[in-house]
Amino acid sequence: MNYNQNHKISQITSETLIVGVDIAKHNHVASHAKVGSTPRGSVFIYPAESQQ
Repeated sequence: MNYNQNHKISQITSETLIVGVDIAKHNHVASHAKVGSTPRGSVFIYPAESQQ
């Protein structure tokens, strides 16, 4: 299906869980929040694995 951006945004409800991930060179960080709230306090930090 071909959805436009407004249709995708309209699918977000108060029950939607948003997960944010920051991919970095040395450490990755992830957190989660419900729509309309601040991050839930649990921030996950984990090291980036070397690709040697």
